Amino acid sequence: YAKWYQKDNQFGTEEVDGERRFMLRNGRFGQPARFIMHPFLINILHDTWKPFNSDFNIEWASFYITVVLIALSAIPLFFLSKKISGTTGAFIATILILTAIPLVGRTLAGSSDDDVLTIIFPFIMMSLLFNGIGKKIKTSAIMAGLAGLTASLFFISWSGWWYGYLLVLGSSALYIAYEFIRALLEKRKLTKNDWIQNSTFLAVF
Repeated sequence: YAKWYQKDNQFGTEEVDGERRFMLRNGRFGQPARFIMHPFLINILHDTWKPFNSDFNIEWASFYITVVLIALSAIPLFFLSKKISGTTGAFIATILILTAIPLVGRTLAGSSDDDVLTIIFPFIMMSLLFNGIGKKIKTSAIMAGLAGLTASLFFISWSGWWYGYLLVLGSSALYIAYEFIRALLEKRKLTKNDWIQNSTFLAVF
């Protein structure tokens, strides 16, 4: 997929009856060409690194893509953990998660699979949402909107996107409910603005 996208700047190997199709799968019938995130990211990595190394080809980009994406996933993971347990806790949590055997075993260099997308997108969503909770309405709405945009990218990247989406949405709702219950138990008065902030936050996401 990545090679053909690099060649024609679109997915599919040829046009059949006015429809772009990928004819290297499913025998003579092929399959309808569609946007696929992972080969697209492989091409972005290739085009980004190529000016620095003329020998860097699409095969090398395919080899390194999972390493690059799992390294990038450390950024939202760190900020998410920092909100919960501070800088030291975030550092330890990031190291533990990114070196976990189930994760590393599925995202080794050379294993050009899209499993890594099921890590980076949920981490970005969770980081945006949890850092937007309790902020001003405008900030919360922006954070939730960016998280929703990330969810849209997740949707077009992986068929099981809704697992991660519902997990993040449910976690956010439970966290907000926890904060309200804690406020009630501590007899802190909840203002109208508190309700508006969190309702807007979940509605935008």
